[in-house]
Amino acid sequence: MNILRNQFAPPRAFNNPPPVGEYLVPIVRDNEHGTVISVQRAGADNPAFGFLPFPEDRDSDALKTHLDTLKNTIGISTVAIATKAKDVHPHRMAETALQVITTNCRRSFKDTVSALQAMKRQAATGRKEFVDLHVVNPSIAPAISARFVAMDQPAILQTIATMGADQLAVLLSMRGLINLPDEIWRDVQIRYVIQANLSGERSDGVGIAAKQPSLDDPAAIGIDQSIVAEWAEARMKFFDQQESRVDDVAASLKNICAVLAVACDKTPNDLWSALYE
Repeated sequence: MNILRNQFAPPRAFNNPPPVGEYLVPIVRDNEHGTVISVQRAGADNPAFGFLPFPEDRDSDALKTHLDTLKNTIGISTVAIATKAKDVHPHRMAETALQVITTNCRRSFKDTVSALQAMKRQAATGRKEFVDLHVVNPSIAPAISARFVAMDQPAILQTIATMGADQLAVLLSMRGLINLPDEIWRDVQIRYVIQANLSGERSDGVGIAAKQPSLDDPAAIGIDQSIVAEWAEARMKFFDQQESRVDDVAASLKNICAVLAVACDKTPNDLWSALYE
């Protein structure tokens, strides 16, 4: 019985680390959210994991295309590495894996980074244009500014809900001088867009929120405040989601570099240089 026990090594399903010196091929599999890449490190108890998300509806067309291409090239690379591992000495496989990954993934990785940059710029430009301030009459702007300077934070917070477009515009122009939480500034921006449309300083929400004649008011004109408020909140949420998505994908690309670095016995910075620079 003791002889039989010594003949068989315990299976790796029991989380026994692989022997040092053996090269283990990266494994790629999909789940409901994206592609998981795992690399079991020789001598380590647990594998390294990377994750590349699937394209989403909110992604730009370019990002959708290049995320999908990057996923495919990573899959192609793992198959190629597995094929090479049958003939190449384990001590040379890290270098071989780097060559395979660089050859197959460099173009799709760079394209994904470029698409992500473009999406980030687009979101930033869209937000900037969305909260672009009108020019407040110079005869009243200084007095409004002086009033805000004289107020403490609680007083400003209490009056935001009653401010008109001019006051909100001046307040936003003083963002570098007045200390308010980011979520309050976000609320001020939305309120400004609403009030500026209602007062006629802006017209970007007019076509969406214009009042429609009805039985109760056949001669209805002007802007429906509730509709323009919903529109402004939805637009701001869209920009928030775009920026959040960019951050998530950027983190995934960093993570991918880290896990592929394990497969190539390199640092994440080395992989970034190989795939992008």
